[in-house]
Amino acid sequence: EMFYGRRALLEEIRGQRQENFLIVGPRKIGKTSLLQRVRFELERQGYRVIPRGMDYTTAPSSRELLKAMISELWEDIDPARALAGFALGEALPPLRSVVDEWSRRHPDRSIAIVLDEIDTILRTERRNYLLGEWREASTLGQALATLLPITAPPRTEDQLAQVKGALTGAGWPPDVVEGIIEGLKTPAEERRQSPLLEELRSVAALLLQGGAVCRVILAGHAEMVEARWDLFGPLLNFAKQRMLGPLDEGSAERMVREPFARLGLRFESAGAEQLLLDKTFRVPAWIQHCGALIIQSIDERLRVSRREEQKIAERDVIVALEKVHAEERAALQSENGMYMLGPECSFVLLSLVDEP
Repeated sequence: EMFYGRRALLEEIRGQRQENFLIVGPRKIGKTSLLQRVRFELERQGYRVIPRGMDYTTAPSSRELLKAMISELWEDIDPARALAGFALGEALPPLRSVVDEWSRRHPDRSIAIVLDEIDTILRTERRNYLLGEWREASTLGQALATLLPITAPPRTEDQLAQVKGALTGAGWPPDVVEGIIEGLKTPAEERRQSPLLEELRSVAALLLQGGAVCRVILAGHAEMVEARWDLFGPLLNFAKQRMLGPLDEGSAERMVREPFARLGLRFESAGAEQLLLDKTFRVPAWIQHCGALIIQSIDERLRVSRREEQKIAERDVIVALEKVHAEERAALQSENGMYMLGPECSFVLLSLVDEP
């Protein structure tokens, strides 16, 4: 009950079973809190939500993140294999194949992949994609091989000859045909790992058992918006994009008032409450941070306390706002501060800039 606002978006994500979503918003606007709530709501609907406890802020690499998702599903399919884990350098099975196998064991149950901070991986994987690595013929052959069932035996020479003949007959150049065939013949442990975003797009297209679905919900900022318009990128026409802005007025007022009320605290005047609302610009993280600073200030006073000092004075609000604004100034002046904030957050800049 301590989650405020975003109800319309939550209902949209809950209600549209076939849709993937890209949640876009600047830092501290509440993307992480929203995704935590999305995970909770989807689990209540019976989804198997992955990954747990890991995103791009905690995963050392996209491979580790992919391995975490595959391992979680393997725990349901083959606990002994999941316990053994994957050796360093060992090729991971395609996520698509693992999801398909999981669905056969758990028919009628859907999967949701919910990932935060997607911009981090875009900075590396998109560059590789645009350089053409994923479109090389040999890599294409490897990709085709990964779409086969996990239990499928290696392709025979006769099968490869049929593929080669079909590609040649369709007009592919000889060098491209040879590259694709070489890729198909590449042992699984030597295959180049496909980019994570390609894996996510592939798995979201699966038709699972009993009408179940595999949905992907990603959160990020400027790089994700840019990637969505990339004609050669994996996010083009992949998901519905929803922008996350400040809280609506009613939700912001509740977020300012209710947590204090639960602690027996109230504002000394309506002006003090309105000041906190106005100068945090309804940004959830700012409201939360200011609230924590105000409680800390009152707690220090109450050590020599009188009961009336449990009121939140305008001075408490001003001191908390000054600290938060100072931290934001420092963040903006850091090496990547402007990049992290982005143009959508100009309403924050207006509150911080001292000169034109």
